[in-house]
Amino acid sequence: MPQSFNQFIREEPGPYIDKDSKSKEAHAYHVDQHAHHTKQQKDKKHQGFKQLRRGVIYKSNSGSWVGVKNGENKREYFNDAIHATAWVNGTHPAGGEEIQKLDRKTQQKDDKAEKHGYSKDEVPHDFRHPSESKKTRVKSDTQNAKTVVKKSEKKTTVKEKTSDQKNKHRQTETVSIEDAQNSDRVNEPIGKGKNLEEFLGNIKFATQGPPPPRFKIPNSLRGKKVSSRVFDLIERMANCEARGAASGKYQNYSDVKGGAGKIFAQAGELMAMAMSTMDDKNADQFRDVLKKYNEDLENTYPDYKKDKKGKIKRKKIIDDSWVDAAHGNRKAIHNYLKKEYGEGAEIEFGCWDTKEDVEAMWGEGYDENKGYSTDVFFRVKGKGGSFLHEVSLKKSTLVNFLNSGTGKFEDWDDKLPDNIKGSLFGENQRNRLVEAVTKHFDKINPNEPPLSDLMKTKGVGDLKELITNKKEGGKWDLNRDKSKVLLTALNQVAQAGDKEAKQFLKDHRQVSQDYQNAAVEAILENPKLTEGMMTDIKGNFPLKGVSEREEVMAIGDLSLDPHTMKHIFGTDDYSQISERFEPLKDKNGNPYIGYNVEGSDEVIPVAGIGIREDGNGYGGQFKFEMVLHKGFAEHLKNANDAIYGNKKQDEQVKYKSIAHGIHEILQTTNT
Repeated sequence: MPQSFNQFIREEPGPYIDKDSKSKEAHAYHVDQHAHHTKQQKDKKHQGFKQLRRGVIYKSNSGSWVGVKNGENKREYFNDAIHATAWVNGTHPAGGEEIQKLDRKTQQKDDKAEKHGYSKDEVPHDFRHPSESKKTRVKSDTQNAKTVVKKSEKKTTVKEKTSDQKNKHRQTETVSIEDAQNSDRVNEPIGKGKNLEEFLGNIKFATQGPPPPRFKIPNSLRGKKVSSRVFDLIERMANCEARGAASGKYQNYSDVKGGAGKIFAQAGELMAMAMSTMDDKNADQFRDVLKKYNEDLENTYPDYKKDKKGKIKRKKIIDDSWVDAAHGNRKAIHNYLKKEYGEGAEIEFGCWDTKEDVEAMWGEGYDENKGYSTDVFFRVKGKGGSFLHEVSLKKSTLVNFLNSGTGKFEDWDDKLPDNIKGSLFGENQRNRLVEAVTKHFDKINPNEPPLSDLMKTKGVGDLKELITNKKEGGKWDLNRDKSKVLLTALNQVAQAGDKEAKQFLKDHRQVSQDYQNAAVEAILENPKLTEGMMTDIKGNFPLKGVSEREEVMAIGDLSLDPHTMKHIFGTDDYSQISERFEPLKDKNGNPYIGYNVEGSDEVIPVAGIGIREDGNGYGGQFKFEMVLHKGFAEHLKNANDAIYGNKKQDEQVKYKSIAHGIHEILQTTNT
């Protein structure tokens, strides 16, 4: 039977209890603080942490001791716990010696990602450092705490924090919005041609035409809340198709560094970013002009259309599915901002997730603020000032929550059976390929496509070198690309009718399938692998970043945020949610991570577990993935309907027709 990871959880000492207090219960502030540092400790940080009356000390990853005073995010570093304790308490070490601090600049790199998140306003007066006693105070203990927890209780239920207290990005920006808009980075030219026409004239993957006229964004929709390069890139990508390797490389569209990923997803991120900075009317118009160009292109050249089998001969970089997904992402983003910060919250600027762009828009702090899977940053103006808002964008509910590899199995279990050792699988696979190519070498024609083309692109001049060269230690001097060349050579022989080669390829792929099946089974049956997987999930999972308000996820038009999380799980505290995760199998034997609903037999499926070879028959490595479960997608949809309402926009309300709306925009376009 699958084993729950709960058996591997270690009980930690309870939260700090004030000895001078008449109450024998922990104050809600200390309960919250203890839960935070316990989570950090489980992430292999904050080792040996100790709560004091007016702060916390813990050991950093470099071996130094860190002191943090209540209500302050500043950390000080010391050689030992004695000096750290004295500094937090505002006293001197035994013997009256002076407190010796370490050079903070040489130490802070080890802890630059620490997140404390305790605002000064929520620290009870009694637990402030003496030097802070005259600053802003909060309500009494009874008023401040929603509930308090007895020391003997295992679970911690603490008062709800306000949006400002939860959002770790509520710091003061160091760049004004005017300086951001006028910065060199924001206004840096796109390169690769001084205009759209010159760019298209220099590439070989432009869409056909004119006709129809080349797609250009009307000037009325080119707002000032993103860099003009964003609009330039969207124009360029809209006028291109996926044809050849060059069309999929971002560096062929711009000289300025941008986001990562496949070119289709990059286009989707740019559109979502741009539309999110627009009002409803302009965002709808922006969507419509893009889709109108696609419609005109398909009507002029039918091979851009899908046939009856859903296939197309030529694929646009930006098709309607990406346009609609970006428009849906905008809806999810605005739903959350209005719920979290009120109707008055306004996006001032947006940028891609690059250090250069974020620091031009906001100022320093990119490394500290970067979320788990953030794609875009927004600078948002709220009632209390501006703040950073990070969003992970997903086209649909076909989402990868975790993308790792089975190589981790050997870290989790040092006595792993040979049949699921990733390193051994890769070595054996290369040995089989070399042996088979050696056997059929005289039947292979290296000058015949597609083998000849692949050898050229992978830099292989002589096929024989691949089956004769060995590295020091006796292993074959092969990598992923060279192994693919060998597999392609064997495919050539098999396609020519060689029965022995055909049988080899069948058996070769079955070995991969056998490994995959064994690895899936081991994840559920091997306690060490179960523990390793669940520990990874507790520390590195998108839901954790959402819970801690590092980022939210816009999954199509659905928002995965603390509000929808709480609706699904009953809490938005990831430490509590993850305690009820368990690896299970569905009725078809497919593994998944489920959430056991407390007090019932209900299980909410969260993520499907998948293991597949990265490069079928030649990659030598297996991906270990967790994807958003279709059952969780249904729960997420229901949560969005309940919290944000199922507000489908009526496309006919704002204009008599889409065509009329587009005509209205084009009339304002500058020539």
